[in-house]
Amino acid sequence: MPNCGRQNAGCLCDLPHEVAKTFVGVDGRDECIAEWCPSPNAHKAGYELIGRRTAGVRRRRSGSEMAHPLDTMLRHYVMPVFKEACYTKAGRVYRLEAENGDCAIFDVYATENVAPDKIGFGARFGIAPRAMVAWHRRDVDDPFARPPGIENELLTVELIPPDECSYPIPYEQLFGSNWRLDVADEGRACGEALRAAVLDAVPLIYSLLGRDALLAEIRTPTLRSIPQPNLDTQHPGVWARLGIRPREAAEIIVLLEDGSIEDIEGLLPIAERDSPSGRFGEWVRGKIAQRSAV
Repeated sequence: MPNCGRQNAGCLCDLPHEVAKTFVGVDGRDECIAEWCPSPNAHKAGYELIGRRTAGVRRRRSGSEMAHPLDTMLRHYVMPVFKEACYTKAGRVYRLEAENGDCAIFDVYATENVAPDKIGFGARFGIAPRAMVAWHRRDVDDPFARPPGIENELLTVELIPPDECSYPIPYEQLFGSNWRLDVADEGRACGEALRAAVLDAVPLIYSLLGRDALLAEIRTPTLRSIPQPNLDTQHPGVWARLGIRPREAAEIIVLLEDGSIEDIEGLLPIAERDSPSGRFGEWVRGKIAQRSAV
């Protein structure tokens, strides 16, 4: 069952186009204050960061401050879906924690300032097992002191926009991740399409929080990816990619906490061979030793 406890985290709000003279976004515990600047060297396509202040208590926006259209669209169309599914929210990031501590993450990220009245963005889920977080934060005393982020994903699932809500950028179009929000209609068409895509993906993501299902997806993919773009799939609205290579290393991550040690040791030579630094094998052997000592 999902853990619906509150979690604290922050997300820097991107400022991709002119919404108002002043925009206030939250980055962790600070508010980032930016003003429109016509200079071509201005920060974030015309916005220049002019300061920060501790967020503390949420302020009521003045007449010169507006919510970003992307945040407004997410609040109206996407947030209710995640609330119903028991995800917690922090900025543009939503999380669902499994009983074993593995985490499903959804986040939205700006990709392109399409036009003054259009915003390009990507929308993706990620599965972040505890072992993947521990590997990424191996040099930290407590790798679980803060919630996992999308950068800790073992498997990323990108949502593909329908043609009427897409914006082509050659590289990212390969992943089908370029959504287009039209400010003129207050993001209505885009919001409805994104809501439908999220509703379709939520059961899939929930199933992938189970380690057996995640391991099966890694071993025998059912989702389209760059290596298998024409795969016959029940989920044509998503692209998937692994957050660690080779595939054997991804299998080890899923097995590391409670899987077969014999299976891990069988996969380790291939994972070590393709690990540039060699640290992965050393780290895995340390984790195996910890398990064996219990």
